[in-house]
Amino acid sequence: MTRLQQLLGVVLLFIASITALGIWSILPSRTDDALSRPSQWQGLRVGYAIEAPYAYLDESGRVTGEAPEVFRAVADRVGIRDIDWVRMDFASLLPELLVGRVDVVATGLFVTEAREQIVAFSRPTARVFPALVYRETDKERYEGVQHLRDLVALEHGTWAVLNSAFEEERLQREGLTEAHLQRMPHVTRAFRALQEAQVDGFFISGLTARQHQADLDAMELRFHVLEGEPAGRPAFAFRQKDHALRVAINAELARYLGSVEHQELVARFGVTKVELDQ
Repeated sequence: MTRLQQLLGVVLLFIASITALGIWSILPSRTDDALSRPSQWQGLRVGYAIEAPYAYLDESGRVTGEAPEVFRAVADRVGIRDIDWVRMDFASLLPELLVGRVDVVATGLFVTEAREQIVAFSRPTARVFPALVYRETDKERYEGVQHLRDLVALEHGTWAVLNSAFEEERLQREGLTEAHLQRMPHVTRAFRALQEAQVDGFFISGLTARQHQADLDAMELRFHVLEGEPAGRPAFAFRQKDHALRVAINAELARYLGSVEHQELVARFGVTKVELDQ
């Protein structure tokens, strides 16, 4: 191998590494007052993670889903038409928001007490109950379960959740120990782990489970919604110091949420009127 070929190999490896990490990792951070005035809101960087139907890419590669489309609608009313969508892992969303590499998170992030300590949330855009996904062969064991505490009390089994998701915090609050918790990077990995009996069940939002009904059927998995559990409330997340931006978005959300236009928009993603009841 020539010196030139070696150099080319190093360059290609570097480019591949940057791509794998995601371009968000080299985005400059915002200064403390970078979003203090409406004139600074163009070119807004909005973080999202893939979890249909909250956020995903359509066939053309366009970012879509319940959260991006609702955010686009209200941002347009505020006068924000230039949005830079930044894809990352779910667990990276809030850390990157806090250091200023993204300005907003719009991806079906649920409001929790722990998250409210570090970021500011918009008005919730829906209310969604969690669901338990399990193997068809375990139907009799789990189909009557309506509370997470019932599974925690079993003191056996391993339960999958998306890393840093709302369901992880709920299980921990019910007393589930680390030995019985398996964090997954994305939904399809969790489904595969369940199908291969690496875990006994997977906790996910009911809306996400419905979106993947065909996949679940093909993998001989089933789910039911845990209506005995508190509903989760997805919302947009902002840095606490970006007060003006959050207030402007919230004002438009107050007018938009529940409107006919809103209902028609989110119906495309399987969101029902019951889930829009605030």
